[in-house]
Amino acid sequence: MLREFGCSIAGAVTIGDPNSARRTQPRYEPVSEAEILQRLRRAASDGDLGSDDQSRSMLAGYQPKLLLACFDGNWYLPRGRAHSTHILKPRLAARPDGLAREHYGHALAVKLGLAHYGTELIGRGVRQYLVIERYDRVVNGETVTLIHQEDAAQALGLDWVDEDAKFQNPDAPRDSHRPSAYRFAEILGSLQGEGRPIADLLRRLTFTVLIGDNDAHAKNLAVLHLPGRSALADVYDAVPNLFQEGRIKCNLALAIDGSFDHRCISAGHLIREGERWNALGAGEAERIVTETLADFAKALDSVVVPPGVPAAVTAQLAWNVERLQTGHEIGERPSGYRRKRSRPAKTASGNR
Repeated sequence: MLREFGCSIAGAVTIGDPNSARRTQPRYEPVSEAEILQRLRRAASDGDLGSDDQSRSMLAGYQPKLLLACFDGNWYLPRGRAHSTHILKPRLAARPDGLAREHYGHALAVKLGLAHYGTELIGRGVRQYLVIERYDRVVNGETVTLIHQEDAAQALGLDWVDEDAKFQNPDAPRDSHRPSAYRFAEILGSLQGEGRPIADLLRRLTFTVLIGDNDAHAKNLAVLHLPGRSALADVYDAVPNLFQEGRIKCNLALAIDGSFDHRCISAGHLIREGERWNALGAGEAERIVTETLADFAKALDSVVVPPGVPAAVTAQLAWNVERLQTGHEIGERPSGYRRKRSRPAKTASGNR
């Protein structure tokens, strides 16, 4: 199945003619910077590169993207069954700071050890785009090997036709046709091999709350199937989304200890969520949450904020970690809030 249908795609399966050798033969074609910008503009305006029957870049979706391969600093279009090594996302007029916020979220994830691949923000204005290295690839020269990734929606057998099925249902949180942190933790608890995917998941959920990522749904959580073991995939598509002006809903994609509203989350909620999985040792959930909060606070001091990230976002991230470290719910950030640096952090147990 993977051999036949494991083409290099981003978010959708492409069905082609198996009898056309020319179309399926793996090959790479050089592409210029000007053509890359042209293709990105098409993706941003059309939402789809479907007119190019070999691009296999995407189906229409929330974030247009372009698949390319990079060898020795040069860009190539993957053709036939050739695989990409990078995803490029264009700047969208409707979300002019979106790429900068995603780049910042990724940089914080790298600092916390939750991601191990690179991103780069290139250009300015309408010519700006985000380059994302694919972590589910092994590149040796011009040979690209896939690492099989299975997202939580696939692992849980969710309805792939229903676009809402990847979100937990606030009106029916225990709906077996929808995901939850508990259900995904059960999947991770069944994995064999080295590592602690359960501990990684709790650290990941804490990070999701801290950056206000309301899009961490079942398609944005995944398992990597590596030789001899499986592991929680790197953080990807992690964007501080909840702090955009005019937002009226603050729900997370997955509830934390029964709470969907980001403003109502505390460190205690995260600890209790981890404890209810019954897969961590005594006191381990509290230790993981407390350490993640401390690491995040340090990351805010050391990670350079990319140009274009609104000041309100950085202020909100500082507010989030300060509130959780002092045992409070996130609540509403006062308009005049300024971060208090070098403040000793209390343990998360104050809100148990």
